[in-house]
Amino acid sequence: MPHLTIEITGNLKPFVHAPALLQAAHQVLLQSHVFSVSDIKSRLVWLNDFCTGAAGDAEGLVHASLDLLAGRPPEVHQKLAADVASALQFGLDEVVSIPVQVSCWVRDMDQGSYIKHRI
Repeated sequence: MPHLTIEITGNLKPFVHAPALLQAAHQVLLQSHVFSVSDIKSRLVWLNDFCTGAAGDAEGLVHASLDLLAGRPPEVHQKLAADVASALQFGLDEVVSIPVQVSCWVRDMDQGSYIKHRI
């Protein structure tokens, strides 16, 4: 734990350097010292089919879902969400020519139903 999933709408492909953005968000988790480094898992998913508000596909969306095992205080959730959301803007401010919504949601996972095996 944790699992970081970043979703980006396809209309942002010309503006986003995906490996750099993924690495920037992953670094936030590494530098937080909240998790064991070997437990941090991050991935980025392009969304080809999407709608954003009334604009349809005229706006972009960069959203992160951060799944954590339950038990951390709200302050940790808030700090991680703010730091990840900041990292998601990596390089976007200077190059994007359409409006972009950036968000992050930190969720608790039930420890009793999470299973992980190392092979």
